[in-house]
Amino acid sequence: LIASAYRRETEQRLAAERSAALAAAEGRRAAARSKSARRAVDHMYTAVAEKWLANEARLTPLQREFLQEALRLYEEFANEESSDPTVLEEMGKAYHRVGEIHRALGEHEPAEKNYGKAIFVFAKLAADSPTEPQYIDDIASSYNTLGLLLKDTGRQKEAENQYRLALSAGKELTQKYPENSPSSERTTSGV
Repeated sequence: LIASAYRRETEQRLAAERSAALAAAEGRRAAARSKSARRAVDHMYTAVAEKWLANEARLTPLQREFLQEALRLYEEFANEESSDPTVLEEMGKAYHRVGEIHRALGEHEPAEKNYGKAIFVFAKLAADSPTEPQYIDDIASSYNTLGLLLKDTGRQKEAENQYRLALSAGKELTQKYPENSPSSERTTSGV
């Protein structure tokens, strides 16, 4: 009787361990699929949409439709829940891209809101990982882009404040990491 109970307990424990291992493996596969999807959308966006936005004053209906789909996908990425710094960095980038797309579509209020969310995420990452220069660069870029949006909407004083914040982040990056300061040119583009 004791041997039978021990055997059942061992079988149940082994089954629970197998289930946990399968769930962990599925979680890793889901994370890999999500990362792959983000990479595909990033590639699609940078290969096509950024060129349209740089060369076109007005968007065609097909370009608008494309941007709306990219917007939907980036919003999904931005709403993922995680405490993993890699996922949070992707979330911040997704918020930034959502802001860019809203701006391109002439939707200034949601663009401003999403740039602010990007800044918040990158600031948290920079505070949690002060030795990672990329987060400071991301903050500078987001401040600068928000400044450009504010300037485009006639809010010059607010834009200037964002440019100052971008410059401050760029200076911090240059002081802390002189060998790794990619934002130094970009942070002055709106000034």
